[in-house]
Amino acid sequence: MDMNGENVGQRKMKFRKTECSVCYNRASKLFCIPSKDDMYKKWFSVLKWDVPPEQLKYVLNNARVCDRHFSEWCFTSTLRQKLIKFACPFTIGDDIPSTSRQTLSALPSAASQCTSVEVSDTEPCSTTELCSPTPSRDTIGHLQVTPKTRKIKTLRSSVSKLKKKLYEKRSSSRFLGQLKAKLADKPHLYNFVTSQLKMQCKDIKGRRWTAKEKSFALQIYLHSPSAYKLLRKFFAFPSKANLYRYTYNIARSPGFCKNLVKCLKSQSSRMSESDRLCVLSIDEMSIKPGLTYATDLDCVDGFSTVKKHDFKEDPPFATHALVFMARGIVKNWKQILGYHFTSSSEVYSLQELIHEAIDILQSCELEVVSIVCDQ
Repeated sequence: MDMNGENVGQRKMKFRKTECSVCYNRASKLFCIPSKDDMYKKWFSVLKWDVPPEQLKYVLNNARVCDRHFSEWCFTSTLRQKLIKFACPFTIGDDIPSTSRQTLSALPSAASQCTSVEVSDTEPCSTTELCSPTPSRDTIGHLQVTPKTRKIKTLRSSVSKLKKKLYEKRSSSRFLGQLKAKLADKPHLYNFVTSQLKMQCKDIKGRRWTAKEKSFALQIYLHSPSAYKLLRKFFAFPSKANLYRYTYNIARSPGFCKNLVKCLKSQSSRMSESDRLCVLSIDEMSIKPGLTYATDLDCVDGFSTVKKHDFKEDPPFATHALVFMARGIVKNWKQILGYHFTSSSEVYSLQELIHEAIDILQSCELEVVSIVCDQ
């Protein structure tokens, strides 16, 4: 936009943020006038703008210069998206630097594109000639985009995303370090918080639970299923089906479970003498006779398991299930020891099973005070 000092002083300058203030081209890349004193004065001198002090703020906020008025060395890359710190524009009619003279040679001359704009009577001013080259969508930056520059742009975008992820990881690790220091005396609370932070960011079907997390959730579920259902609405906990699968293999085969006995030994080692006082409970319930094939154990269930039968004998069908459980007297704890399938048509010694259960409890350093049975 070529303006004389007299004309500028007589009328108000008007610009649009969507078009170049020099050539009125709606280019894809428009740059603002720098706000530094030495830089915008240099730009005004090159563009031959005589801006009054009262219009300086308006010009700095609204004037735009497109990328056609900058040489190649003014940009940080060949993509022509960002200017360097000391970039300065030039007008089409001025002497163009040698680096961009050949590139702009295909553009129409400025003299052939001069148009006349008349100013209204309310603002006394003579006609002003404005040089506006023919608008073109194929700017200089688009002409120089190559497959290599596109690949560089893609790699820079991926690097930027990886930097953001690295920053998030470092900030989260710093937060976890501070949290661990504050909860040094409460390791269970720290494990719960870290587990929630990890699982809340994953999809429900993509969560993988450790044995400790499943055991913690199982304790809550066995204490109160309704409370566990309520907690699952706010916290990340395993589903009921997941807990069922976890407990399915604990005491799968009939008899006294060795894994449960080991667990009881580890718990009883932390108890006091009064907490080790327990009661042996024996309960029997009737079941429907029938045979089922257990795929995980590769055996047929449904026969009596109290006695060992030879292959020549036909073991009777089980009609009852007998369960042995130990429960604390002073401290509220309970633990199943095992179970057996029995048959009403078979004579077995319940006394032998009771002695075996008492021996197991005594090996766990527990003292049996009484026996409760419904028979």
